[in-house]
Amino acid sequence: MATEITKGVDQVSVGELYVSDISGSDQDGDGSEDKPFKTPLKALQFAGKEPFPTIYVESQKEGERWAVISKTQMKNAKKAFNREQMKNDGKEKKEVWCSVFTRRRGFQSV
Repeated sequence: MATEITKGVDQVSVGELYVSDISGSDQDGDGSEDKPFKTPLKALQFAGKEPFPTIYVESQKEGERWAVISKTQMKNAKKAFNREQMKNDGKEKKEVWCSVFTRRRGFQSV
């Protein structure tokens, strides 16, 4: 049963996420209108990979609560997302290399 539920998980996409630098939280937010993330980076990390969903930020216009993130904001968030991905990939490669090295040398990992 669990395999049936998780079978298509990699194909699930989130339609829209909400970000508020005033009332959002990267720790407790879930990207909904009621519990937005604080930063666009967290929204992208939540989505996980492209194609990213539409991200809404607090609108600057009176009488409008949300607006689609600007192209500049999205570009900067994607750059930060890619940097984080590269950092994480580098850490994983280093951990694998250290693990292989210690096994070949007969060292015990701590």
